[in-house]
Amino acid sequence: MHETGVTRTCCQEFSTSQSRGNDSDVRGLLGPWARWLAWCNIRPQTPREEPMAQPLLRLYHTGLIVDSLSNAMQTWGAALGLDWAPPKTSTAPMLCPDGIVDREVRFTYSLQGPHFIELLEQVDPTPYLNLTGGRYVHHLGYFTDDLVAASADLEARGFRRELSGVADDGQIARAAFHYSPESPGMWIELVSHEIAEEIGNWLATAAAERGIPFVSPFR
Repeated sequence: MHETGVTRTCCQEFSTSQSRGNDSDVRGLLGPWARWLAWCNIRPQTPREEPMAQPLLRLYHTGLIVDSLSNAMQTWGAALGLDWAPPKTSTAPMLCPDGIVDREVRFTYSLQGPHFIELLEQVDPTPYLNLTGGRYVHHLGYFTDDLVAASADLEARGFRRELSGVADDGQIARAAFHYSPESPGMWIELVSHEIAEEIGNWLATAAAERGIPFVSPFR
């Protein structure tokens, strides 16, 4: 085995000290190996902690906030050759900086994908008005199998949550929107597995009716 100069020096000094009897402060307390490490000023390395596993995040859509859903469907559809699922309406309240607030939105998804395009019109934009940067929460949409854990993980990484669905017990539910000052104008949306299943079934049915091949991003 190849010896380094440091190893030879340490061993020589340790051997000399042993012969001179100068290690009385550690004799009987440390074994020979630990005494050798002490002479070389080396500390045994502690095992490195494994990083905590991140919750599942799977990118599946880009969401665009539009002023008119019907106009945007025509414009984006013609430009990119996209067909759209029949629009849906949601009135589920949202937890926002002003508390739990009612809203109304209309939205659709492209049938071509993945990656999908979502268009969303805020009919009643109240929960969105006081978000950082305003109500146009253009976003990257991720499916997660643990919304609460994934949201907490993003917050720990500097993406603060400003908007989310809310359950009866006050816990976040359905979806959560996260903002980073490093990327103004683009949010991250986390979608729970329950909502992902609803979206998958909706798109699969619409695509089948139009004869468009559909690949689920959730399986």
